[in-house]
Amino acid sequence: MNKSLTTKILKKNKGPIVLRVIACMTNRGSYLLLPLIFGTSINHIANGRYQDAMYIAIIGLIIGLLAKASQVFKTFAWFI
Repeated sequence: MNKSLTTKILKKNKGPIVLRVIACMTNRGSYLLLPLIFGTSINHIANGRYQDAMYIAIIGLIIGLLAKASQVFKTFAWFI
């Protein structure tokens, strides 16, 4: 039985496809977390807990940078 051309191409490029899927899931997950984190920091500001709000905002910025880094990595994985 002959294997299809699509199956051959997918087997040959398994590594970049896996990297792209992982980067895409990381990117989407990060973008889903950002509104929750910044909403929590605003709630802390409203309650007067400024130090906690600052820590949560810094975590949100780190997650935002992670989202951008995974987007760059996804683009890199596309051109491997």
